[in-house]
Amino acid sequence: MLILHVEIYLILLLSLLSSIILVLTSSREVMYLFVIPLLYLLLNPSYYHLVPILSLSFFLMPRHSRELGFLAFALLLSSPYIRSQLNIFKSLELSVFMILLVIILSLHFSGSRFKTAFLWTISGILTGLLSPTLSIVVFLIPSIILVFPVSPLSYLYGFVATIIIIILTEMGIYEFPSLNLPSNNFYLSAILPMILIAYSLATEKLNIVKKRQTSVLIMLFLFSFPFLGNYEVEGLLLLSLIGIRLISSFPNYDILEVKEGKMVA
Repeated sequence: MLILHVEIYLILLLSLLSSIILVLTSSREVMYLFVIPLLYLLLNPSYYHLVPILSLSFFLMPRHSRELGFLAFALLLSSPYIRSQLNIFKSLELSVFMILLVIILSLHFSGSRFKTAFLWTISGILTGLLSPTLSIVVFLIPSIILVFPVSPLSYLYGFVATIIIIILTEMGIYEFPSLNLPSNNFYLSAILPMILIAYSLATEKLNIVKKRQTSVLIMLFLFSFPFLGNYEVEGLLLLSLIGIRLISSFPNYDILEVKEGKMVA
């Protein structure tokens, strides 16, 4: 019973932290993005452990379309198999994984050099420390180095994370994941997000993969796929985020036509 109370407090703390993150952003949709998780909690009090996942889904969307996080959340939960896997412990694990993604995808190479280097170092430390619990995070290292511009900052992240992983391996705390392909249930669950991804690529070709953050998620999924048997929920989350982010990158032809009309006039 005491453990259950601790889990509830951890979930509420994660919900509070994710909501604060949303409030501190400059998104104009921030008010209703803050309200939606609260409404979800009121309507489904027995699913309180999913609130941090809902809140963080918004922040993993492009800044101009935060509201699409609700679609990513719905896409993740559209599979009965994934819903059955999302118990309290798995929800906590997934929330921590999403927080790491939020931090990394929010980093930029602009601004104060010292501040940026500090943030990348902290991200590398978090990646290394989370590797024993979430082995999938180790694949963030090659994903970031390959996607982001070749820079001392990207190498700094990879160096710090790798050093910590090596130390944890020597201590017997971390072990590289063994090959474990996803189950048939995962492939069935992935049909909807894969349709979105296939439609996006077929419609806009590779031109739609313009944002480095989306490319990082794609590379992370590809690198981790042979090991996703132990992280099927995280794998479907990545597919859901990729699918919705690609759709959100579609050019707005109505706006383009208006601009062209004004230019012609």
